[in-house]
Amino acid sequence: MITNRLYVQISGISSAVLSVFLADSISQMLPWLVVMSALIVCDLIAGVCKAWKIGEVVSPSRAVRDTTAKACTYYSAVIFVCLFQAAAHTDTDYCLAISKLICVIEGASILGNILRWHGYYLDGKALLSMTLHRIFGGNREDYNGVIKKECEQKTEDENKI
Repeated sequence: MITNRLYVQISGISSAVLSVFLADSISQMLPWLVVMSALIVCDLIAGVCKAWKIGEVVSPSRAVRDTTAKACTYYSAVIFVCLFQAAAHTDTDYCLAISKLICVIEGASILGNILRWHGYYLDGKALLSMTLHRIFGGNREDYNGVIKKECEQKTEDENKI
């Protein structure tokens, strides 16, 4: 009986402390979480519009389920990094970096949906390669093939097989 009361008191105190710790860590990230939420919703809308435009069957439950799973993954990553940063007492703003990275990923997804909607294909691997070569140097030939017409992508995929 005493052990049960002690357990309840300790868990109540630790929950209160962790809640304050989490609220303090996340409060500075609230604007970025709002931006991330807006980008996730825009990606959902762009994805549904793209699917309708190219004639794919759209299941609203699957679209919302996939978007919710993606949002949970993103928010979990931000919360983890914010808690890590608060616990480590570092001056480096890892929370801001991970939020910007997620915003870039969602922006690229929105761009890819819009391009696909108009019949073009965004090659993520070539885009990443171009970005890395741009940062670390490279030739102009490295930049070719980042955005391709959809029929060109299908031809390349058929040639790989």
